[in-house]
Amino acid sequence: MKYVTRAATMADVPRLREVEMRTLPHFTWYTTECAPLFIEQKGQRGEMVVAERPDLPADDPERIIGIGQYSIMPDGSGWMECLRILPEFQRTGAGRQIYERYQELWNETDAPHVAMFTDLEGFASKSLAELYGFRLAGTYDEYKLLLEGADAEQPEGFVRVTDLETVRKTLESGEGVNDRIILNRTYLHYNEPVYRWLLVTGARMLEERGWFLPFWSGDREKCLAFAIARAKQAGLPALTVSFPPGREDLKEYFESKGFRFVFTSIVMELDRK
Repeated sequence: MKYVTRAATMADVPRLREVEMRTLPHFTWYTTECAPLFIEQKGQRGEMVVAERPDLPADDPERIIGIGQYSIMPDGSGWMECLRILPEFQRTGAGRQIYERYQELWNETDAPHVAMFTDLEGFASKSLAELYGFRLAGTYDEYKLLLEGADAEQPEGFVRVTDLETVRKTLESGEGVNDRIILNRTYLHYNEPVYRWLLVTGARMLEERGWFLPFWSGDREKCLAFAIARAKQAGLPALTVSFPPGREDLKEYFESKGFRFVFTSIVMELDRK
């Protein structure tokens, strides 16, 4: 069957929730919680794409059988997420149809690179990305610390950075955990537009679920203590960090601090430069 795509509207949210529930029954409603950001595009640009069956009436809610989000990052790159296809329509071309729309969007916006992530076992998602020229860009283990009961003593000496040059020097000093900035399971390149964005934003989405620790510079013990204390002060439940599986030093360190393994993700990227 040849599917059709269009941009989602807020009226679609009940059906989007159903699609996500049936696709990922143990998930936590990521797509529908982010609907105001993805659909109304508050604070970003992009498009939530829905795939539909053209053989059903336009007002039939079951017409929607798949969804996928294309977001435009601060540096103009594309980030693809939330690809969900109802089980009975998987491997029938619906995913490709959404990718065709993704491709139109990254061409229209002249994205320098486009990326997505899936879990280590996401063979279908990885294979679909490879059909469009994506290649493996990195593998990352995610670890989470539940903050209830965690030590919340905040060390002194930290000040808010307010100038771009200090941000650039700090982030490019080579310290931290990754070759990418990882926030909310979104993987960003180190570059000036992203630095400018970091100066004015706290979290991309769903801050109430917790903060991510993407990098640090200087005393690791103090930086982690500061992050834990600030997250607890904000009333948040968790702090998350991601790093390549080969970093046994970081694995040992964060596990000693109470962090526990969540899952391994892979990042697929298309370099269009």
